[in-house]
Formats: sequence, C-alpha cells, structure tokens
Amino acid sequence: MTELKLSFFNKVHFICFILLVTVNVSFSAIKKEDFRKGIKSHDDWVNRLLETGDPRILYLLQSRCGYVTSLEQSKKICEAFAGDSQRFESFLRERNILGAFDGLYDKKVEAWKAQYPKNYIAKSKYYYVFGHATQKNETIKIAKFMDKIYELYRKKFKSDEKVAERFFVKVYPNERDFKKTLSAGSGFAFAYYSGAERELVCHLSSPKELLRVLQTLAHEGFHQFLGYYVPNPPIWLNEGMAEYFEGLDPRERLVDSKRTINRSDLQRMKAFLSQGAYVPLKRFIYMSQEEYYSNPSLHYAQGWSLIYFLAYASKSYNKYFQELIQYLKNGYDREPALDATFEKVDFDKMERIWKKFILDM
Repeated sequence: MTELKLSFFNKVHFICFILLVTVNVSFSAIKKEDFRKGIKSHDDWVNRLLETGDPRILYLLQSRCGYVTSLEQSKKICEAFAGDSQRFESFLRERNILGAFDGLYDKKVEAWKAQYPKNYIAKSKYYYVFGHATQKNETIKIAKFMDKIYELYRKKFKSDEKVAERFFVKVYPNERDFKKTLSAGSGFAFAYYSGAERELVCHLSSPKELLRVLQTLAHEGFHQFLGYYVPNPPIWLNEGMAEYFEGLDPRERLVDSKRTINRSDLQRMKAFLSQGAYVPLKRFIYMSQEEYYSNPSLHYAQGWSLIYFLAYASKSYNKYFQELIQYLKNGYDREPALDATFEKVDFDKMERIWKKFILDM
C-alpha cells in the first residue's frame, strides 16, 4: 500500500521481480509528447510549470511533496493563476514546492538524533537509512540492498530525471517505537511507506529479522519510487509490481527470473480461480484503492498474477504493460491511461487466457 501501506502477510516464499520480457514493441499508437523531455531535476519541473501552467506538472509536484491532491484540483489552481506567474511562484513558495527538498535531510536527522542519541545513519547512492547505533551493520546492509533494488526500479521506469534528494528509510530498533508512528485504525503493519513524510518506516527488533525487513522494504520501496514519478497509478499496477520486488531473495544476486514465482500468491490465486472467486479483469484494472484493500488475500494475489501474466504470457499482452507505463510517464492520470491502453482489448478473451495461464503454472 501507499500511505499507509500495510504488509498483510509474512511471506516465507520469495517472488522475483520479473517485469518485462525484452520485446520490440512499436509505440506508434501512443501520442508521444515527451512530457519528461529535458527534465533533469525538480527545478526543471518548477520552471516548466511557471512557463506553461500545465496542471499535470503541479499535480506531480504536489503529490511528490506530500500533498493529498488531484489532477482536477491542480487544474483549478493553474486556471486561477493563469497569466500571473509572479503570484503563481509565490503560491508555490508558500506550499514549499519551490524548495521542497531544501533542508529536508537536516530536519530528519535532527529529529532522529533527538529520539536516538545513539544512532547510525547509512548514506548510500540513493538512500539515507536511519538506524540505531547497536544495529550499524544491519543499517549498512539495508542501504546496500536498497541501492541494488533501486537499480531494478529504475531499469523498468526509464527516466533521465534524478531524484531531488536521496530516499529516506527509518528503521526503528523496536516494535514499540515503530507502532507509535502508526495512525489510529492502521491495524497490523510491519512496514509502510508514508507519502506525507516521504519515507519508508519499519522496525528491526532483532538481527534475525533482517531478511524479513529487506523483503518488506523492497515492496514498500517501490511505492516510494513510483510515487515520485506517478501521482495516481492504478492500484493493481502499484501493488502487483511491489509484490514482485518483495519476492526478490536478498541472499542471492538480484536478477529477474521467470523461474522464481510467488508460490504463496500462485497457490491462493489457483484456489480462487478454481472456485470462480476472482474479480473480472475489466473491473479489476479500474479498481479503487479502497476496494483493493478491502480483500487483500484475493486482490494482492490477483494483482501479482496479472503482472506476471502481462510479463510472460505473450508479446501481444506484454505490450499493454509497456504502453500503460508510457502513458503514465507522459502525465496521463490513472483512468485516461487505462482507457488509452486497454481500449481495444477483448477482455473476455484475455480473461480466459489469463486463467488458463495461471492454472497451468
């Protein structure tokens, strides 16, 4: 889940992130406007927003800075400031979008040191991992692992833009302190990604739990990564891909492999399919976040199965995944991206092939 994304299962089996089979797919059908062309940094987005008043950029930046917002709201704001870039810039400054990442690290360090005078903060290529001094070795291992998993995130989501600040990970040394960070009604959680705070949060009560921590952070880290680039992705895409990453075995070399399958999700999905207890694909791809989390046992398994199916069933279905990512990268909101990607899909046929593909595994 995104904010708060709860880890519902302690997985013993591991699933490997296996996104796209390398195929040569023509994207001539996609209206390529190069939404991200020339964008290298957060400042580039701000400058382009002030020049164009494009609400998609405001939507992206507000979401990236921790605001709960929508494209519709962003459109209204841009319309209100149309033709007055000076007032618009003042508005962005007030919402701390201009310098959204300035001093963010220092503030987090100060707060962490106040809570844990004996602390250790690991700095890697892409992450800051905040830990306890007694868990220095584990904190370093987490930072190194997240760097490796980040490279897999980036490999599947090609962009020249660099993250404005290293991603943050907080590793509480005990479950008690960790639970204090959970909002009321969150239920059970081992780790989560907080969009508002722009950080991953988990706990490591014992070195023996490190493997479990790495698995979960691989899942949650994908939400953190994707949220930086896409404000409102389809929930099945976000969670289904995160399930892949969670399945990477931290004890082995992190590579994509078709042979490594989420046995837990596969077993559940086979049972659901045999009972006819699944969500029709046409409805599933448009499912809201609230609906998705209402039945995690089914929906997480189905999300994983759909991602795996699109990756490996055939080139003709693999292209839909690639096109959906392309639309999202070009600034399309969730439903328009889904409409554009799947407008010509024969869902009855696709569903029959998907069910057989999974049941035959």
